[in-house]
Amino acid sequence: MKKYIKQLIKLINYERDAEIELMTNEIKNLSPKKRESLGRAINKVKGKYLGKQLGSQIVQFGRSEKIETEISVGDMVLISTGYPLRSDLTGTVVEKGARFIKVAFEKSIPKWTLKKKVRIDLYANDVTFRRMEDNLMHLNTKGKNALEYSLKKRDPKENNKEKYIDFIDKSLNESQKNAVRNAVNTENFFLIHGPFGTGKTRTLVELIQQEVRQSNKVLVTAESNSAVDNILDRLSQNKKLKITRLGHPQRVSKENIAYSLAYKAENHQLTGKINKLRGSRSNGGGCTKKRRGAGNKGGRGNAGASKQHWTWTAKFDPDHYGKHGFKRPQKMMIVRIKTMNKEISGN
Repeated sequence: MKKYIKQLIKLINYERDAEIELMTNEIKNLSPKKRESLGRAINKVKGKYLGKQLGSQIVQFGRSEKIETEISVGDMVLISTGYPLRSDLTGTVVEKGARFIKVAFEKSIPKWTLKKKVRIDLYANDVTFRRMEDNLMHLNTKGKNALEYSLKKRDPKENNKEKYIDFIDKSLNESQKNAVRNAVNTENFFLIHGPFGTGKTRTLVELIQQEVRQSNKVLVTAESNSAVDNILDRLSQNKKLKITRLGHPQRVSKENIAYSLAYKAENHQLTGKINKLRGSRSNGGGCTKKRRGAGNKGGRGNAGASKQHWTWTAKFDPDHYGKHGFKRPQKMMIVRIKTMNKEISGN
């Protein structure tokens, strides 16, 4: 099994290197116009900031000329001003029109993105490949068992007692019902295999609902975002199910966005209070005034937010410019005023 996993990791690295090399060579050797003609780049587009959505910064790039491209929703793209390989600004396409394309960014957007005409390139990064490699390198016992079952190195166990099933989808055929029965009554692993159009997704939806009926939590995965959304479309018809869609919110279909974890977190009743406590312009200080006035953890602006070590000062040197920060002591001010009065009275 170790040799098999090692071989899988080797194949992943081959695929990753080939994909990145292809992209790099294209950008190096092809002109921007040529790469756009292949559908893998969009040139001379101007950005417009649309605001924040589900934790991402949304920018719409557009031009008067019609955009014809293979770049589609969910793709990762690289934004640059003409030298793509020197840029590290990447985003995810969330919407595409005839003359515009919307991109979501996880980090802050540079000013040049909105001021200059930019180039958008279809981008291949190694994040997905690194995740696959990491999963294989840190397989838990269940993961290793699943590989052994699929390679017929071991046989799965059946439950001693057969569970009664009241089917929710009454239109399932006998083959689909048998698949659900066998899956529910298998203790650790069951594989449903069949050609296109035989109702595997429909069978899977029934199986998920039966597992939930037995008070089990179910994690559903698929090879693509569209496949997950397809299952979610069917499961959402059952209003008794509590569903949370995991994954990048910008890769979730619009119909299912309300089920995404990001949407639920952003629209939770406690989100407003959390944001108020966490703060934004005040570097986590909560209320805006709390790190912008003298006498609060570092004086004016961002002074003392962390680098001045105000906590150490407050604990070990409480008399250093006041107890809670860099507030000027009142005694010093009084002494100065008295001295000035003496000088005036002496004249």
